[in-house]
Amino acid sequence: MADISDQTYQGKKAVIVGGGIIGASWAILFLVNRLSVTICDPDTEIEAKVLQVFNSAAPSLKGLGFEVAGVTSRLTFVRDIAEAVVNVSPFIQTAIKGGILLLVVGFQTRKKMGL
Repeated sequence: MADISDQTYQGKKAVIVGGGIIGASWAILFLVNRLSVTICDPDTEIEAKVLQVFNSAAPSLKGLGFEVAGVTSRLTFVRDIAEAVVNVSPFIQTAIKGGILLLVVGFQTRKKMGL
């Protein structure tokens, strides 16, 4: 099956703060669309957790026409948010508070964030 991912994002970088199920899902979406992804999360086991989510989603993604082989080579993990957001803009942050999904989209630089 042909690769359907959008070439527009090839070479771009996404930073995701938090590698839970929502963060991992964004990471997978960005990876199959050729972005490099950094996940910032203090959990020492986050890499294994995110890769488990990816491996579970891979057959469905492949069935939808996305190329999945080798995409995790563009995935990195850091614990320090200041390191993660250097030279990155815009950003998307998601969180669940009281059962409500919050989505924050911003265009802040590291300096503006006070990091």
